[in-house]
Amino acid sequence: SKTVISGTEPLTIVQPLDLRVASGQYLSIVGPSGSGKSTLLGLIAGLDVPTTGEVVIDGVEITAYAGQTIMEAADEAGVYIPRLCDHEGLRHQGSCRVCTVKAGGRSVAACTQPAAPGQAVENETPRLTKMRRDLVEMLFHEGNHLCPICEASGNCELQAMAYRLDMTEATRFPYLEPCRALDASHPDIALDTNRCISCGRCIRASQDV
Repeated sequence: SKTVISGTEPLTIVQPLDLRVASGQYLSIVGPSGSGKSTLLGLIAGLDVPTTGEVVIDGVEITAYAGQTIMEAADEAGVYIPRLCDHEGLRHQGSCRVCTVKAGGRSVAACTQPAAPGQAVENETPRLTKMRRDLVEMLFHEGNHLCPICEASGNCELQAMAYRLDMTEATRFPYLEPCRALDASHPDIALDTNRCISCGRCIRASQDV
């Protein structure tokens, strides 16, 4: 048997593990945090974790493991890629496009685009920062989001993203000020559609968790 220390509790594997997979497939093991497949595998002595190869993000070379997306590989290497719709424990959707990076000369969603060997990825560039600002600004105006002056300061991912993108001034366009009904049809989730950014988290959580 092998013992793995995960957090404060040891995990003991009492049976041999057969990690052979067919071509084109990969082994997915979810760790205590809900992500980090290869991190957990790497803690188990003697396991050979298959790698996709090296990926370069803004000049920083990182290792990508088989089956990882660009975002997963970046997160594991400690490289942050902005995102709004992606959330730990939920399947990737790629709807907000705030995680858009440039890979292989194309703009792609980092949360859904597979990492590839030799891939050169641009993440923090003036062009991408402007695009992310434009996306967040459109979210401000489409819904009732007064993030720069909102009283929920420090407790809102949309506001935190705006601050990260240095969006602290009044925006350019008039607000649409929608007046939509509150959707409380789900037993566990109430949806304020006036402030919804269509991230899809509530739908994925309802379906998958």
